[in-house]
Amino acid sequence: MLKLFTILLALLISTTAFGQTTKKAEDWQTFSPTSDEFSVETPVKLELLSSKERRSRHFFGTISGVYLYVFSDPLQSKAYYSMVREILPKLGHSGNGLPVDGSGANAISFKDVFGYWHNLTTLRTPTRVYVAQTVALDENSELASRFIRSFGRGERPLFTSEQPDPDPKPEVSPIALSTSKGETTAQRSGTVYGSGSGSGTGSGSPAAAAPDQTSALRILSKPSPGYTDLARIYNVQGTVIVRAMFLSSGKIGSVTTVTQLPFGLTSQAVEAARRLTFVPAYRDGVAVNVSKQIEYSFSLF
Repeated sequence: MLKLFTILLALLISTTAFGQTTKKAEDWQTFSPTSDEFSVETPVKLELLSSKERRSRHFFGTISGVYLYVFSDPLQSKAYYSMVREILPKLGHSGNGLPVDGSGANAISFKDVFGYWHNLTTLRTPTRVYVAQTVALDENSELASRFIRSFGRGERPLFTSEQPDPDPKPEVSPIALSTSKGETTAQRSGTVYGSGSGSGTGSGSPAAAAPDQTSALRILSKPSPGYTDLARIYNVQGTVIVRAMFLSSGKIGSVTTVTQLPFGLTSQAVEAARRLTFVPAYRDGVAVNVSKQIEYSFSLF
């Protein structure tokens, strides 16, 4: 009996150990394309989104909610470099820190109006000018930090051991961003919208007559969210999940975010959720509040 117990115990320990899994480490590698003069350590393969011989190029990758970018321009045009400088004020940064000519190894770190942290650094070579940029919800993302710190020409890193100073007082106030459907969205930095079980702002209405029995919530229409111009420029795709309170009055109450996307897409999903129309759920002939998750997918293709 003791021998059998020992065998079973050994099998249990073996099975438990076999079933344990460890978090897969990022596949860090040095990325240095032959068409350019920069080098960077990256945990994911960078995709070339745009390429014209001797013209501007855009490299992109994303992993674990962190977005990685390298913009490459010939000295004669600086198309992407100028674009990034123009975008910074729209994100809530003054734009100071990136010189017009791209000279010097300049570093910027700041939190945008949507609640995401940006790290940028620049590089100028005899023939090209570069901007490396990361976007992440976590201010202390080690993944983003390593990517930016490793960026340079050959073996020369651009970052020193000192962290760049954040921009405390943006010179330009947050403004509304246009969407692909001609709408505007107020920029927000929080992740919770609404105030619980209040009257809400939805346009739904309860059924004309309450049924005599229990019935589930029935969504009548689900308006699509718009794409922001910034999200298009930065190639942001994915899914935003929100949790909406469907009130017994037929209106939308609070809307909270479960998952997010940068550059205003989260706000677009929240605004779309507010426009849901529905027939409330009923329990024993009485309309009741129901909380439900809603998914909004964003794709450029």
